[in-house]
Amino acid sequence: MTFADRGSLTGDTAYAARGVWRLLRNDPRWSEDFELSGVGLIRSFFAQFVRLPFVAVFVALVERSTGTSSSWPDVALACSFDLLGAMVYLLVAMIAIRLLRLPGALGFVILNNWADLVFAIAAGVLCTMAHFVDPGLKAFRLFWFAIVVPVEIFFVWRAARAALGADVSAAVLLVVLNIGIDVAADQLSTIVSPG
Repeated sequence: MTFADRGSLTGDTAYAARGVWRLLRNDPRWSEDFELSGVGLIRSFFAQFVRLPFVAVFVALVERSTGTSSSWPDVALACSFDLLGAMVYLLVAMIAIRLLRLPGALGFVILNNWADLVFAIAAGVLCTMAHFVDPGLKAFRLFWFAIVVPVEIFFVWRAARAALGADVSAAVLLVVLNIGIDVAADQLSTIVSPG
């Protein structure tokens, strides 16, 4: 009996979730859960699109918790900029990795693509559950920014160290790029949003 069926989206997502968990715990078996090949790279980009409904739920419910009315075009715009931010980060990270002459760029991109899906699923599910309790969404926002965002940042750090064999300065650079581009995409979405 296997953990999940490889080659199916649900199976790949289950493996990715286990791989993300393993990498966060510094378990060297993390690489068993990702297909670190050209085909695996292409498949990992599907994860970026599969995560969009979870991002939409997250954006809509978090905006509701702030008292902001969000229309579906606003949510779609936020999802578009989230996807754009992820793609720009991967492009900028690839340029940095190339300039630093680090091996393992393929693995780093695959890890980030699948981790984005895993964290988006967690956000969508937790945010939906928090929606049904009284102070839930406000508490969820605090939980998100105090716990989950630092875990995501730590994941990028671990991915840089494990997949790229990056030294501390290169890992810090990739983390800072990730944070900066994510914040820029979010701010750009806010500026462009008509609402």
